[in-house]
Amino acid sequence: MDLDKHFIEEISTFKTIYCHQSGGLHTSAIAYKLHEIGFKNVSLIHNQTYLEYPECLDTIQKIIFDTDFSYNVIPPNLKGKRMSELMRESFLVIPEIKKGIACKSIETSNIRDYIPCCKVLKKTSSRKWYTKNIDKSNSVVIMAICPYENKNRQRHLTELRRGNTFLRLHKKHGNVWHAYPFRDAFHEYPFYKYLLGKNMTPIHSGCQICPIRIIFNMCNESDKSLLFYQKVLKYQISIKKCPEEWKKVGKEKEKYNI
Repeated sequence: MDLDKHFIEEISTFKTIYCHQSGGLHTSAIAYKLHEIGFKNVSLIHNQTYLEYPECLDTIQKIIFDTDFSYNVIPPNLKGKRMSELMRESFLVIPEIKKGIACKSIETSNIRDYIPCCKVLKKTSSRKWYTKNIDKSNSVVIMAICPYENKNRQRHLTELRRGNTFLRLHKKHGNVWHAYPFRDAFHEYPFYKYLLGKNMTPIHSGCQICPIRIIFNMCNESDKSLLFYQKVLKYQISIKKCPEEWKKVGKEKEKYNI
């Protein structure tokens, strides 16, 4: 799994290289590759959600130990809210998102834009941290996304390929330069092979409690996301604030045995 020479040349012009690290397959691979190449000016950054899988946090600690890269934690931008309140709000939008997907007013590749926890724990938190901590003129943030993950990412990365660059000035994140090393990746196999060669167990990162798992029916009966959703529905019913949207999309409370 080699990095494109042009990508290496482009990020080499920056004084500081920030590398998002979730402990998952792609972010782990890029951290080790930067270390192998010999970059010393790399600083890992991690969006703290309090919902991370323990094995992902363990992987991050191993990467820090192996690479000796500095490490920064981006705290969630809760603005005085409790995590339980934020997650309840995020699960309550599930029916409306399902309805949007069904009538094609919401694209599956963009559903994170409609989920409060995705925006608060990742996007707005990162933007706030960048503003306070990054020298925008001399820094680049590496994002380990791949074009095969969803249509939205494929579209953005294709635009970079057409422009013969791996860099993008991200205006929504406060005009911070972002770099995309896996712009041309089309399969996960190279990542698995690379990490297995380092005696690591490749894993995917994410949140233990996530509304996306409900939206796309990715849960079994003991899944924490499903159990939390059932709890949210029961609470809303108990205070007699059962949203009308539930009725419009097929009575969620009946579907989830409430």
